[in-house]
Amino acid sequence: MRTRILTTCEELAALEADWRGLAAESGAPFFWGPDWAIPFWEHLRPRGRLHCLAAFEAGCLVGLAPLMVVPIRGLRCLQFLGNPLNDSNGFVAAPGARQSVCQELLGCLAADRSRWDILEAFVLDGASAIGHAAGPLRVTGLDSEPAPVLPLTGGWGQYVSLLPPERHRSFHYLERRFFREHPVEFRVSTDADDIRRNLAECERQRLDGWRQRGRLHELPPVSRSPQFAHFLAATAYRLARTGDFWLAELRARGLLVASAYYLRSGPRLLKYMQSWDYAYHAHSPGTVLDWMVIRRATEEGIKLVDFGRGDEAYKYRFGAVPHRLDNALLTPDSFRGRIAVAIWRGGARLRAVWENWRRPR
Repeated sequence: MRTRILTTCEELAALEADWRGLAAESGAPFFWGPDWAIPFWEHLRPRGRLHCLAAFEAGCLVGLAPLMVVPIRGLRCLQFLGNPLNDSNGFVAAPGARQSVCQELLGCLAADRSRWDILEAFVLDGASAIGHAAGPLRVTGLDSEPAPVLPLTGGWGQYVSLLPPERHRSFHYLERRFFREHPVEFRVSTDADDIRRNLAECERQRLDGWRQRGRLHELPPVSRSPQFAHFLAATAYRLARTGDFWLAELRARGLLVASAYYLRSGPRLLKYMQSWDYAYHAHSPGTVLDWMVIRRATEEGIKLVDFGRGDEAYKYRFGAVPHRLDNALLTPDSFRGRIAVAIWRGGARLRAVWENWRRPR
């Protein structure tokens, strides 16, 4: 196996087709693939440099680590492309060879340790195998993060039958009341041009919603920047070409009431972002939209709805079950590596104190 370090967007673009095929073959989430990572670098370029690793066997791409080096608190931090927008991270690897490919990629990082100090291996899907294949690198475990998922093993009827009766009645009542009191249209668009036309309006509503709740500061700065809308439009257009981007909407008399972005990966659907018009807050438009999208998902053969990071109670009301994503720091097994972890942890504690202080009382 041979590994090459990619430091330019042109080098990444040259592998785009092979990378996309490998990601699809291995069932990797879209966050790990080129249709998310390349637009992120093109539109939201952080103050760092690309440091992607590509592994080849017999001339064929068998693994790719979509990484970048970003300066943080005096450290050269390796992060996944898309950070902090990704809901999961991992290395793309050929099916059946994930462990050996991850070992090869991490071995290459260890050999190249003079160019980075710490790898933030955050929100790792259980199948990523990165922590288990760390090899010459030292793993410092951090607290895991909840990311509840909703299994949909059967159709709509089976899903509803598994809900507690009072919960089913509550969702059904909300839907009927909403549609009785408002001339509402529900639609899910997967057409690339249609999505591009409506995204700007959805983005305005999303930011207005956070602003009205006085919580805009809680969003990562990158996701409230003007460039984020360009990144999202580019990503949506790429994913919509294969039907993997869903724009779900509720509209009343043509005006947007609620919207949500869903990202599809085979039989898995991830809820990425949602917003609603607070004039309709008393009618629970977000809940109604989720309820109707779950119904649509069963009709489309979706087997798992991933509600993304966060332990919000509403996810469990829909029948989601607990699922966690791993967090760890990877460093060279050396004195310098241990110093890097200490600096990172000290900075993280200071950031937590600062965020707590500026939170509205």
